[in-house]
Amino acid sequence: MLACAPVGAAAATIGPLDAAPLRAAFNRSEGTFVEWWALVWRLADAAPWDLNGLHIVWSAADLYVPPPAELERMRAAVARHPQHPETGLLKVFEDRAASPPRWVEHELWAGFDGMRVNTTLPETPNGFHDMAVAGATAWSLAPGSAILNTSTTRRAEIDFATSGRSVATTGLSHLTGGLANARSEFGVGEPIPALMGGSEWRGSRTGKTRSGRNVGVTAAGRWNEADGWGTVDHVTVSIERDGVQTVIRYASSDWNPVPGMGIGAAATVTRTTGGRPDWTLRLARVEPVDRAAVHRVLAEPTVARADPIRGAATINEVVDYRGNGPVVTRRTPSGTVETLASGDLPAQRRVRSLDRLGWIVLAAVIGTAALLWIRSFRRKRAGIPRRPLIGGSR
Repeated sequence: MLACAPVGAAAATIGPLDAAPLRAAFNRSEGTFVEWWALVWRLADAAPWDLNGLHIVWSAADLYVPPPAELERMRAAVARHPQHPETGLLKVFEDRAASPPRWVEHELWAGFDGMRVNTTLPETPNGFHDMAVAGATAWSLAPGSAILNTSTTRRAEIDFATSGRSVATTGLSHLTGGLANARSEFGVGEPIPALMGGSEWRGSRTGKTRSGRNVGVTAAGRWNEADGWGTVDHVTVSIERDGVQTVIRYASSDWNPVPGMGIGAAATVTRTTGGRPDWTLRLARVEPVDRAAVHRVLAEPTVARADPIRGAATINEVVDYRGNGPVVTRRTPSGTVETLASGDLPAQRRVRSLDRLGWIVLAAVIGTAALLWIRSFRRKRAGIPRRPLIGGSR
């Protein structure tokens, strides 16, 4: 892919940004450095459903493996207690260390008060898990089944808004050079940028966590004056604990402009923690989309019609948790559709419904929640606090 075109004349150093609203800036075709940066930061800071119509497709390979000493500690702990909570993590890490990277495909539609994130396992037949937010409803779809809930629930296994947003902000790192992930996972504030000689820029921000730890973020990239867009080539987050610093670095490469959006996109984004690889992202497609395109893929799952992406044979059962108790709608072996409220379900059927929920949660673990699980492990071992809140909370 082509790098940025040569830049134009030098520009003056800028101060704090007075950004236009995202909806007004999103579809511009050209602009100043201030306008470009305002859009980049809003892409990093805004909830995906607050965007103005975006479709992005990428693949991710999670590369993190603990240092050898940490693996040995985990092996010893699991050997003493076979039901140890780190048993599953140890298997993930050992498999990852012994095998080539496993690429998982993601697709995001975002904007107009909605979001859908699809996760597909290319090596697993019919292996997928999708999560969406559409106004007051959040839902999840896995092979054969769907779960509906409110978008404000915080019950961990069915909090699709939070889990989906975590995956979405990783994908948005293609447009922000890692800032979207750094903002979402570590709570970094805006690294106020300044042009350096007209063709390059740098920005930084320092602060403290609520527990008094020192935290800093720096970012740097290039500015293409002629075409009115830039790159975010490097982002570094430093977190200090007991005199020891943990450094998280994002590196992005092969930037190209995105038609109709006034920004660029990096073909590759990588992240390391303490010099050890965390993950790599590869961009497949990014484009602005209209309200109709987003709303089409947000259609609530039902056994009565095909999912617009996954197809006609996808949904045989829908479990709705938006009321006082689950309501199950399912397609019977004879092809008819029946709806049963929680109190109408026989005990065996209630167990099977819970088993179905567990299966969908397992799909989420395979596709998305495992990422959150491993992130939590890394953060705990590195002494990294959750959302350090540089420059205030969101």
